[in-house]
Amino acid sequence: MRHLLFLVTIVLVFIGGYSAADAEPRAALVIGNAAYQFAPALKNTVNDATSISEALKSAGFDVRVASNLKRAEMDRVLREFLAQAASLGNQATALIFYAGQGVQIDGDDYLVPIDAKIEREADVLFQAVPLSTVLTGVSGLRVATRIVILDTSRSNPFPTTGPVGTVPQVPAGTIVAFSTSPGGDADEGEGANSPFTAAFVEAIKEPGLRIEQAF
Repeated sequence: MRHLLFLVTIVLVFIGGYSAADAEPRAALVIGNAAYQFAPALKNTVNDATSISEALKSAGFDVRVASNLKRAEMDRVLREFLAQAASLGNQATALIFYAGQGVQIDGDDYLVPIDAKIEREADVLFQAVPLSTVLTGVSGLRVATRIVILDTSRSNPFPTTGPVGTVPQVPAGTIVAFSTSPGGDADEGEGANSPFTAAFVEAIKEPGLRIEQAF
């Protein structure tokens, strides 16, 4: 989990050790994009989504898994998840995990759908999903804890005059974790999962582990 950047303003949740006695509802959206139409396919991201979803289910999360999403589909599943999470009440935990292509431009990170055709920096702005938009949507949830995890690259393949290596503005009560540092490239690893996902899945299994300890 080298170069992990972990930003937290509030930590209220235990990941592992879930039992039926735990009262708070937990919902998760897990996305794995791999089959890119205009860029090289990724080998592990769908596996990563599957592994994370199974681990979260074992920790008591109601998980929705979505793979190989186009831009319109990403927008839709994000809206649907936010609506679901909003209905769970103020003791709930809402979690979003994304594995796929990513780009960082002018200090904002972007989640890249499989139908994005990116030939210049401006294409990212109109064809990818800004992390800032995701965080704005998540911050509007009246839940106990909001978690966003990105196993994705954060580099910019285009020349830029914007800020490099900056960190996003994290809303209060929200945890954001990355598999790499600002401007870095994520590692898919040699096995079925990325090193970050493999390590996080193992951490989730630890009973009674607080989330900052898991990261």
